[in-house]
Amino acid sequence: MENVRVTRKELIDTEAKIRLAERGLELLKMKRSILVLGIFRKLKELGRSKSNLSQVVYSAEMAFNAAIKEVGEVGIEITSSEAPDLKVDILDEKTAGISTPAVKMESPAGGNDILMNSSLYDLKRTYSRLLGEIIKTYLIEKEIRDLLRELFKLNRRTNSIEYTVLPNLILTASYLRQSLDDIERGNIVSLKFVKKNILEKDGRPR
Repeated sequence: MENVRVTRKELIDTEAKIRLAERGLELLKMKRSILVLGIFRKLKELGRSKSNLSQVVYSAEMAFNAAIKEVGEVGIEITSSEAPDLKVDILDEKTAGISTPAVKMESPAGGNDILMNSSLYDLKRTYSRLLGEIIKTYLIEKEIRDLLRELFKLNRRTNSIEYTVLPNLILTASYLRQSLDDIERGNIVSLKFVKKNILEKDGRPR
C-alpha cells in the first residue's frame, strides 16, 4: 500500500471504483449466462441440422442412383451444366450482442424444369436442399466456435474483476479506513494533550 495516498478523497474514489466494479461484474455475469444459453440452444440446433443432413444425404444418394438408371452420367452432367447458379445470402444476426451468421438460399426458377426428366428434377431439388443443409450446418458450427471464443474471453475478464481487481480495491478501501481511523484517533489524542497543556498553563482545572 506504499503508493496509496491516505486521504478521505482517496477512500471515496476507491469506494466508487468498488461499486463500479461490482456493477460491471454483475453485467458480465449476466452476459455470460446469456452466452451459455445461446450456446446450448445452438448445440440443439446443430444436432437437428446434422440429423436433417444425414437424411438429405441419403435422399440425395437415392435420387442420384435413380437418375443414373434413367439418363446416365452424361445426362446428369449436361443438366448440371445448364442449371442456373444457386443464390446464397449470409445474413447477420446477433446472440448476446455478438454477430452470428445465418444462411438464406434462393433457387432461381428454371425455365426448363417443366421439360426436365422427373428423376433429374428430383436430383436437382434434392442436391439444392443438400447444399443448403451443408452450409447451414457449417455456419451453426462456426457460430458455436465464435460464441465459445467470446465466452472464454468473457470468463477471463469476469475472473480478473472478481478475483483480482475487486479484492484489491476492497483491501485498499479497508486499509484507507483503518489508516484514517488511526489518524483521527491520533488527532484526538493530540488535541487532548494540547488542551491539557493550555489548561495547565492557565492554572485552570482540567
